[in-house]
Amino acid sequence: MLNIFFRTCPAGQSPIWRIRDNLRGKPLFLIGHSWGAYAAATVLSLESEIAACACIAGMVSGPNMIVEKAKDYVGGLAHVPEPAFEVYQRLLFKDYVDLDAVKGINSVSAPVLIAHGVDDKVIRFDGQAIIAHKNKLTNPSLSYHVGKGLRGGHDSIWHSAEAIAYQM
Repeated sequence: MLNIFFRTCPAGQSPIWRIRDNLRGKPLFLIGHSWGAYAAATVLSLESEIAACACIAGMVSGPNMIVEKAKDYVGGLAHVPEPAFEVYQRLLFKDYVDLDAVKGINSVSAPVLIAHGVDDKVIRFDGQAIIAHKNKLTNPSLSYHVGKGLRGGHDSIWHSAEAIAYQM
């Protein structure tokens, strides 16, 4: 999805150009979960007219997230293909590969909600999670939500009590 999102963007255009053109004059709000949260946060670097953004269980950097996940499988060997991976990412995404969630969030003063579950097994709370980098965030309108217990997982962070009960 992100591949299509960034690679189909015309040169010099923001990745949300189609959406913006359809909603002329209306406030734009971004919300994303997981890779979508990463995309929403990075788009903030490119769009100055976003009214607010919510990043649910998102990571700071796509390329760094891939390396972090690779470490789960192959340990320190995850860094061996990293130079080739970086070249490949640059070929696919061009200058967009330099964007990250911290830069995006810091580039706006619009309200941004960052939510993450402490038991997230997909994007670790203390690893590549945006919330793990909160000491680098300078946006004056940040809000945080930390999911705990049954709402502490990657997907369960935004489940209702009824949805959690149904799953049990």
